[in-house]
Amino acid sequence: MTLIVRAANRIAATGNGLLDHSCRVAILVADVLEREPGLAEGIELRDVMLAAFLHDLDKTNWPEDYFTKPHYLLSHGDHSVIQAHPLIGAGLAQELGVTEIIRVLIEQHHEHRNGNGYPRKLADPHPAALLIGACDAYAACLEPRVYRPEPLPVFEALREASKVGCEVTVRILEKLGEDYRKVASFCR
Repeated sequence: MTLIVRAANRIAATGNGLLDHSCRVAILVADVLEREPGLAEGIELRDVMLAAFLHDLDKTNWPEDYFTKPHYLLSHGDHSVIQAHPLIGAGLAQELGVTEIIRVLIEQHHEHRNGNGYPRKLADPHPAALLIGACDAYAACLEPRVYRPEPLPVFEALREASKVGCEVTVRILEKLGEDYRKVASFCR
C-alpha cells in the first residue's frame, strides 16, 4: 500500500492531468479484464492494474513542453527521451519495490505486436502490456490536451487502440462506450 501512495503522490505532484490519466488507464484495464480475464495471461488483476496505474511514472520527470506542445513541434532529442520513458519508468517503479512482472508490463506498454512499438521494437510483447498500451492510447485520445483541447472522436480512439491491442480488447473498449464517460468523470 505504501508503494501506491508514494507513486500516486509523485504522479499527482506533476499536474498536467497525469494522475487522472493514470487512474483512467487502470480503470479501463480493470473493466476490460472483468469482461475477458484471459487477456491478463495468468497475471493477477491487481498486478496488471498497478502496472497500468504506473505506466507513465517517468513522465513525472518530463519538462512542461512535453505535455503542452504537439509532438511534431518537439525535437528529435525530445522524441528520444519520450520513447525511453517506458524503460525509465520501469526502473523508477522497480525502485519503489514493484515485482518483476509489473516492471516488464510498464517497460513494454508502448510495444506493438508487429514490432513497430518502442522502446525495444519487440515483436512479441506480453499480452497484458498490449492491453495496457491499448487502454493508454484509447484514454489519451479521449482526454483533452493543452495543444488539443477537444477529445478525439471515439472511432479515432478505437483506431489508435487497435494499433496496439488485440481485436478482443478493442471490441471491449468499443462496448464500454458510454461507460468510459463515467470513468472519465470519476477521475476528476
